[in-house]
Amino acid sequence: MQPIMENTPTAALVADPQHIEHTTHNHEESSELSTGFYVASFLILLTILGIFGDMFVFILGLIGAVVIYAGYFTEKAANEEH
Repeated sequence: MQPIMENTPTAALVADPQHIEHTTHNHEESSELSTGFYVASFLILLTILGIFGDMFVFILGLIGAVVIYAGYFTEKAANEEH
């Protein structure tokens, strides 16, 4: 019984430098979303928490959302100064 690898040519496993194609990718700068979008998403999140959650979930979600959104805007303002 012969191993399977014995019949495969080893030359096919080696990359030929003459046949390697180089492609260039054009990366565009990602544009920032507007502040209104973040405010609207914050209000929608609070609305969803208010409708579908009880008071405990709403309060925890409110604290979490305020911390996350405030942290984002604080970091964004700090990065704009540099």
